[in-house]
Order: sequence, then structure tokens, then C-alpha cells
Amino acid sequence: MRIIYFQLAFILSAVNLLGQSSTLEKLIEKSNLYYAANRAASFRTIAAEAQINVIKNQFKPQPQAVYQLNYATYNNITGMVFPSFITPISGPPTITNSYTGVFGSAAALLAKWEVATFGYQKSLLEQATIQTNLSRAKERSQQFKQNIQLSSIYLDWLAATKLINVYQNNLARVNTASQLSQVLTQKGLRPGTDSALWSSEISKAKVLLEQQQMSVSTLFIQLQQVIGIDTIFTAADTAMLNKLPSSIEEINSSSHPELQLLQEEIKNQKSEINVLQQSKKPSLSVYGTGYVRGSGIDDNDSKTFQGLYFQRYNYGLGAQLSVPLFEGARTKVKVQQQQQLTEAASADYQLMQWQLQKQIAEADTSWQRALNILLLTEAQGQSAGFLFNAVTARYKAGLVSYTDVVLAQQHLIQAEADIEKSKWEVWKSVLYKASVLGDLKFFTQLFK
Repeated sequence: MRIIYFQLAFILSAVNLLGQSSTLEKLIEKSNLYYAANRAASFRTIAAEAQINVIKNQFKPQPQAVYQLNYATYNNITGMVFPSFITPISGPPTITNSYTGVFGSAAALLAKWEVATFGYQKSLLEQATIQTNLSRAKERSQQFKQNIQLSSIYLDWLAATKLINVYQNNLARVNTASQLSQVLTQKGLRPGTDSALWSSEISKAKVLLEQQQMSVSTLFIQLQQVIGIDTIFTAADTAMLNKLPSSIEEINSSSHPELQLLQEEIKNQKSEINVLQQSKKPSLSVYGTGYVRGSGIDDNDSKTFQGLYFQRYNYGLGAQLSVPLFEGARTKVKVQQQQQLTEAASADYQLMQWQLQKQIAEADTSWQRALNILLLTEAQGQSAGFLFNAVTARYKAGLVSYTDVVLAQQHLIQAEADIEKSKWEVWKSVLYKASVLGDLKFFTQLFK
């Protein structure tokens, strides 16, 4: 039984380890939630989705309730026209001029329904769906670009953090050499000027360290800018820079967010052509109304307050077939214009395909070159370390001068910095490959 419990605990811990997100993945998740440009793209997608319901509501029955009350002279009330749903003509025309004021009222329930558009409504809904997909593609493209930018700055920050260790080690070596110089000076093996010279080297080493710390702080602020929210995190992934990927996963670039965006743009342009062509179709509408009237005029006699209540009750039904006779000639030019825009979108898609093909080849070359350079810089670092140890031993024995030690020490710090920068270049080339393949997931998984 104890063995079973142990096995279950091991499996659960393994699952938890595999499912644990790296610092970079957590920062990307935060950025997708809080970065203003990503949020704006998300809101635009929601608005595009709502447009589908807006179009559906446009073609639903549209009931309207109307009430109208007016007071005017007898002469005017019989023929007065208001720019509204009801024309308040009440009673017979007056025989003579009369300036007696009377009331007139009316109330109605109106309804209009476009029962058949012969394909126009369907084309609008299809266009709204395509535009929703286009908005989603823009949102994915925005997030992908921003995530690439965040990952690039994150790599810069990790490399800068590792360089702090290089400059700290350099300061420690200079302090050790300064202490050794003081001992040798007291024994008379080295001149007294060596101590002063080493004090100057200590100041230089401190300046280099301070400059690197300032660079790390600047990059940290830049990271927070692209995340979109103040957040505290540590450089927990610095050790991953030493674990270089042995190979880069090959992924079909057809799923690249930029290509998908251009594909949706082509569909959007084609949908506009379809809408223009369907706009030439007729439309069939049904109308209905039920209305009541009240008038202050009765048999050429004015009864001022009689118009406040209703006396006549009516209803009406009707159908209207609207045929745009000359719409075809007007839309012909618009369709030709839209076809050119569609061709332009197709050309943009082909250009992006070509560019991605070349960028993939460029990324593969950059990765191989970065690995070769790393091997050379590591060999250079070993030689520089051996040289520094040898020159230090000879300096301790009084066989070489201060200048030789400083020169060897400068070669060593340069070699150590070049090694860290070469590792950074390898990871940058992997990130570049992820950006041209359109898939950042395989890059972030390397940090687990």
C-alpha cells in the first residue's frame, strides 16, 4: 500500500511539473489580458460579432406606436401637413375664413416588414460573418506581434541579467589582483604604483557593473510597458539560456497569423462584391396600420374640444415591391473598383508568402551561424581563462608587469561577455524562426 501511495504521489508531481508555465508564458498571458492594444483588438472583435445581430434586426418587423395632438385654426386644421407618420387632415374644408381654434388628434400602430430581399439580406449576413472572422484574425495578428516583441525584450533582459554575473566576477578578480599587488608591494616584489593602478581598475570594473545594472533596470521597465500592467517577477529563466535547443521544429507557415489575416481580407473584399451585386435585386415589403382619429370639426362647424377624443377607427394593409431600375448601371463601376481591391489583397497575400519563405531560409541560416559563433566564443573563453591564470601566476612571481595582467583580464571579461551574447544570439535566432513560422508556442515551451 505504501508503494502505491508513493507511485501516485510521483505521478501527480510529474503532471504538476509538466503543466507548470514558465515565467515567459505567464507574462504573455498577462499581456494578452492587460495590454491596451490587445484589449482594443478584442473589443473590436466583440463589436464585429454584434453586427450580425444588428443586420438581423434590420429585417425584422418594425412596429411603431404613434400619437399626435395639434391645435390650429379652423382654416388650417383641415389641410395642415406635418412631417410625421400621420397627416392630420380632419373634417370637410371650411366655406369661409374662420380663425377659431380647434383640436385634432390621431393615434396609430404602424408596422413594416421586408419579407423578401431576394438574397440581399443573406449577402449582408455573410459579409458580417466574414468581417467578424477578419476582426478575429486582426486580433490574433496583434497579439502575435506583441508577444514576439515581449519575448524579444524578455531575452534581452535575461541576457543583461546574466551579464551582471560576468561583471561581478570581473570586479571580484580585480579586487583579488589589487590585494595581491598590495602584498607583493609590501614584499618589495612590485612597485608601489601598481596598487594605485589596480585601484583605478577597481573603479572601472564598478562602472561597468553599474552600467549593466542600469541596462537591466531599463529593460525591466520596457518589459512592463509591453505587458501593460505593473508586475513583479524575477529572472527565473536565466539558466535556460545555457540550455540551447538542439533543433528547431518545422511548422507549416500557412498558419501564420499574417497570412490568415490576408486570407480573411481577400474574403472580405469578395463579400463586398457580392453585396453590391445583390443590391440590384428587388425587395418586397408588407405594411400594416391600425389608427384612430379625433377632430374638432363636424359638418362645417367647429367644436373646439371634440378633437381631444377619438371618433373614427380604421385599419389598412398593403404590400410594396421595390425594383431599383437603374441600380445595375451604378453598381457596375463599384463592382469593378472592388474587383481591383480584391486583386490587390491577393497580391499582398502572395507577397507575404514569398517573404515568409525567404525569411524561413534566413532564420535557418542565422541559427546555424549563431551556433558556430557560440562554439568559437566558448573556445575563445577557455583560452582567455587559461591566459589570465597563467599571467596572474607569472605576476605573482614577479615575471610580468601590471600591464600584462590587465590586458589578460580585459581579454577574459570580453570573452565571457561574448559567450553570453552568443547564447543570446542563438535564442534570438530561434525566436526569429518562431516569428516567421507564425507559432510562438514551440519557442515558449523551450523555457519549461
